[in-house]
Amino acid sequence: MSTAIGYGSLTRELGRRIPFLREAVEQQLFAAGGEDPGPHVVFGDVFNPWLEECLSKPEAETDLGIAFQFLEDMALDPDPRVQEVVQMTVLEDLLASPDLLKRARALMGPAARELSRQIEGFWDRVREESGGTP
Repeated sequence: MSTAIGYGSLTRELGRRIPFLREAVEQQLFAAGGEDPGPHVVFGDVFNPWLEECLSKPEAETDLGIAFQFLEDMALDPDPRVQEVVQMTVLEDLLASPDLLKRARALMGPAARELSRQIEGFWDRVREESGGTP
Protein backbone atom coordinates (compact mmCIF):
# COMPACT_ATOMS: atom_id res chain seq x y z
CA MET A 1 0.00 0.00 0.00
CA SER A 2 1.44 3.35 -0.97
CA THR A 3 1.15 6.50 1.08
CA ALA A 4 -0.30 9.71 -0.28
CA ILE A 5 2.13 11.87 -2.22
CA GLY A 6 0.12 15.07 -2.18
CA TYR A 7 -0.05 17.73 -4.86
CA GLY A 8 2.24 20.17 -3.06
CA SER A 9 5.07 17.59 -2.87
CA LEU A 10 4.68 16.16 -6.35
CA THR A 11 7.47 18.11 -8.07
CA ARG A 12 10.05 17.24 -5.43
CA GLU A 13 8.78 13.66 -5.28
CA LEU A 14 9.47 13.34 -9.02
CA GLY A 15 13.14 14.15 -8.41
CA ARG A 16 13.27 11.80 -5.42
CA ARG A 17 11.53 8.84 -7.07
CA ILE A 18 13.32 9.17 -10.42
CA PRO A 19 16.84 10.26 -9.45
CA PHE A 20 18.09 10.72 -13.03
CA LEU A 21 15.49 13.50 -13.39
CA ARG A 22 16.48 15.26 -10.16
CA GLU A 23 18.84 17.71 -11.86
CA ALA A 24 16.25 18.66 -14.49
CA VAL A 25 13.64 19.17 -11.75
CA GLU A 26 16.06 21.36 -9.81
CA GLN A 27 16.73 23.38 -12.99
CA GLN A 28 12.98 23.96 -13.36
CA LEU A 29 12.82 25.18 -9.75
CA PHE A 30 15.86 27.42 -10.27
CA ALA A 31 14.43 28.88 -13.48
CA ALA A 32 11.26 29.72 -11.56
CA GLY A 33 13.24 31.61 -8.93
CA GLY A 34 13.12 28.76 -6.43
CA GLU A 35 9.35 28.56 -6.63
CA ASP A 36 7.67 25.39 -7.81
CA PRO A 37 6.25 26.15 -11.26
CA GLY A 38 3.68 23.45 -10.57
CA PRO A 39 3.48 19.73 -11.24
CA HIS A 40 1.74 20.09 -14.62
CA VAL A 41 4.58 22.28 -15.92
CA VAL A 42 7.39 20.15 -14.49
CA PHE A 43 5.87 16.85 -15.60
CA GLY A 44 5.15 18.29 -19.05
CA ASP A 45 8.64 19.73 -19.45
CA VAL A 46 10.75 17.10 -17.67
CA PHE A 47 8.92 13.81 -17.16
CA ASN A 48 7.00 13.51 -20.44
CA PRO A 49 9.97 13.88 -22.82
CA TRP A 50 12.00 11.46 -20.72
CA LEU A 51 9.13 8.94 -20.58
CA GLU A 52 8.60 9.14 -24.34
CA GLU A 53 12.31 8.58 -24.91
CA CYS A 54 12.28 5.55 -22.60
CA LEU A 55 9.18 4.13 -24.31
CA SER A 56 11.03 4.41 -27.63
CA LYS A 57 13.94 2.29 -26.37
CA PRO A 58 13.46 -1.42 -25.69
CA GLU A 59 16.46 -1.41 -23.35
CA ALA A 60 14.80 1.06 -20.94
CA GLU A 61 12.73 -1.55 -19.07
CA THR A 62 14.16 -0.75 -15.63
CA ASP A 63 13.54 2.98 -16.04
CA LEU A 64 10.03 2.28 -17.28
CA GLY A 65 9.30 0.06 -14.29
CA ILE A 66 10.24 2.91 -11.96
CA ALA A 67 8.24 5.44 -14.00
CA PHE A 68 5.08 3.37 -14.17
CA GLN A 69 5.21 2.46 -10.48
CA PHE A 70 5.39 6.18 -9.73
CA LEU A 71 2.46 6.87 -12.10
CA GLU A 72 0.45 4.09 -10.45
CA ASP A 73 1.15 5.55 -7.00
CA MET A 74 0.05 8.93 -8.32
CA ALA A 75 -3.10 7.44 -9.86
CA LEU A 76 -3.94 5.93 -6.46
CA ASP A 77 -3.31 9.17 -4.57
CA PRO A 78 -6.44 10.40 -2.79
CA ASP A 79 -5.82 13.97 -4.00
CA PRO A 80 -7.64 14.31 -7.34
CA ARG A 81 -5.13 16.99 -8.41
CA VAL A 82 -2.37 14.36 -8.34
CA GLN A 83 -4.53 12.06 -10.46
CA GLU A 84 -5.12 14.96 -12.88
CA VAL A 85 -1.37 15.30 -13.44
CA VAL A 86 -1.28 11.64 -14.48
CA GLN A 87 -4.34 11.91 -16.67
CA MET A 88 -4.19 15.37 -18.19
CA THR A 89 -0.46 15.97 -18.38
CA VAL A 90 1.17 12.56 -18.83
CA LEU A 91 -1.45 10.28 -20.40
CA GLU A 92 -3.08 12.91 -22.58
CA ASP A 93 0.35 13.70 -24.03
CA LEU A 94 0.82 10.04 -24.96
CA LEU A 95 -2.41 10.09 -27.00
CA ALA A 96 -0.48 11.89 -29.74
CA SER A 97 1.76 8.82 -30.17
CA PRO A 98 -0.38 5.67 -30.59
CA ASP A 99 2.64 3.33 -30.62
CA LEU A 100 4.02 4.80 -27.41
CA LEU A 101 0.57 4.76 -25.81
CA LYS A 102 0.19 1.08 -26.69
CA ARG A 103 3.52 0.25 -25.08
CA ALA A 104 2.71 2.44 -22.07
CA ARG A 105 -0.68 0.80 -21.59
CA ALA A 106 1.02 -2.59 -21.27
CA LEU A 107 3.18 -1.20 -18.44
CA MET A 108 0.45 0.64 -16.52
CA GLY A 109 -1.00 -0.57 -13.29
CA PRO A 110 -4.79 -0.86 -12.98
CA ALA A 111 -5.39 2.65 -11.60
CA ALA A 112 -3.29 4.38 -14.29
CA ARG A 113 -4.89 2.19 -16.97
CA GLU A 114 -8.34 3.31 -15.78
CA LEU A 115 -7.30 6.98 -15.98
CA SER A 116 -5.98 6.31 -19.48
CA ARG A 117 -9.24 4.66 -20.48
CA GLN A 118 -11.16 7.69 -19.22
CA ILE A 119 -9.06 10.29 -21.06
CA GLU A 120 -9.04 8.20 -24.25
CA GLY A 121 -12.83 7.91 -24.06
CA PHE A 122 -13.17 11.65 -23.54
CA TRP A 123 -11.09 12.46 -26.63
CA ASP A 124 -12.90 9.80 -28.69
CA ARG A 125 -16.21 11.53 -27.82
CA VAL A 126 -14.76 14.96 -28.69
CA ARG A 127 -13.62 13.64 -32.09
CA GLU A 128 -17.05 12.07 -32.76
CA GLU A 129 -18.86 15.27 -31.84
CA SER A 130 -16.57 17.40 -34.00
CA GLY A 131 -16.79 15.14 -37.01
CA GLY A 132 -13.41 13.48 -36.60
CA THR A 133 -11.14 16.36 -35.72
CA PRO A 134 -10.07 17.12 -32.15
